[in-house]
Amino acid sequence: MESFLGQPIDVSMARFILGQSFGVLTLIFNFWAYQQEDQRKYFFRFAIGSAFWLAMFLTMGAQVPVMLVAIFSTIRGFTFWWTLGKDSAWRRMIARRAVYGSMAIALVASVIAIPDARPETQPLQLFLMFSVLAFAVGQYMPGVFFVRFAALAYATAVILLNTPLDTFNPIGIIIEVNNILAVAVFFWGYAKRARAKRAIADAVPVSLSLGEAVIA
Repeated sequence: MESFLGQPIDVSMARFILGQSFGVLTLIFNFWAYQQEDQRKYFFRFAIGSAFWLAMFLTMGAQVPVMLVAIFSTIRGFTFWWTLGKDSAWRRMIARRAVYGSMAIALVASVIAIPDARPETQPLQLFLMFSVLAFAVGQYMPGVFFVRFAALAYATAVILLNTPLDTFNPIGIIIEVNNILAVAVFFWGYAKRARAKRAIADAVPVSLSLGEAVIA
């Protein structure tokens, strides 16, 4: 068995490096996605990042629930991006089915996998399951807040499961740390833009010719 940074890895070094490379591409697209306020732009970048994330897990191997999350995360991302391209009852129905399907698969996979997990990791697997469900619902909901808070919970669960506690995958840890930083940067920028808008709204109009406040 080969090792990396003193930790054993279950695949060849070539596959390990390829998996880490897919992870770097995931980093880029995920960070880019979380900076978007427009939902369609978010989903397009998120779906591409999820596809690279799936490729990483297919290369590296991972827990069954995480693999299924990656598959349906990719499908859900492209489905929502397509749905938002044109508003119609049929497209909204497809989006709802994508959410329900993701939640059902996550529940079934967790029910199957959690009893077979090591006892010390089972609470983390439960936390992962609930965070996945919250994230799927959050992506469907309008607005920018719920999905990002759910992403923080999900990232925490995956970080804990991608350590020697379960499956050692350095880039898996870095991806979720990157997601946490991306959400933090988004909220910082969002708050900064909100303050700027309030400052503009509260500003007293000034006469162009005299430089004096305009009296209504």
